Amino acid sequence: PGHLQGTSLRPRFEQSGTAENNRDVFVQWQGPLGVSPFPEAMRGVASEADLKASSEDPARTIVTPDGWKFNCSQLGEHELYNLVDDPIEIRNLARDPQHRTLIRDLTARLRRWQEETGDTVDLSSANELF
Repeated sequence: PGHLQGTSLRPRFEQSGTAENNRDVFVQWQGPLGVSPFPEAMRGVASEADLKASSEDPARTIVTPDGWKFNCSQLGEHELYNLVDDPIEIRNLARDPQHRTLIRDLTARLRRWQEETGDTVDLSSANELF
């Protein structure tokens, strides 16, 4: 729809049957909008306050064409996954010092995207990773 940011991948699907993408994909999470994103089974695993804080934490995500996914959280609950090696996101690499340069680059790309779209969520908590 015209009122949403983004670019339709439909033409790519129609031409080739796939939507191969050579650009970063960005995702904004603003919170659950009044609906709990956690199943009943999560209750008791963490406190109600922790579940609420986590679900309401504005996060920004970048997924790169070469298979990296970085979730940057305002609360500092960052996640980095290599989707090629770990497609179901089991091993969070965000605190691995080996990936500091990559995280710095992904954070810079997220910030450029924020500037382009007028997004004002503070991502300074990512600085702790590099």
